[in-house]
Amino acid sequence: MDNSDENSPLKSAAIAALLGVPSRTYTRTRDAHPIYQMVGQVASEWAHLEHLLDELIWRLAGGTES
Repeated sequence: MDNSDENSPLKSAAIAALLGVPSRTYTRTRDAHPIYQMVGQVASEWAHLEHLLDELIWRLAGGTES
């Protein structure tokens, strides 16, 4: 089943009009926008921190490494 039109801007605008709320439209940034590198770096550093915390919790809980 193809739901590609399920979140279309036209459908969203119609639902917003029925509910009496403002409609918002979003556009994509350019492919080479510098924000992508920053977001990727933050995500990578956060994942690394989560991994270190997981290992610490595992060791404190008495887990054994394989």
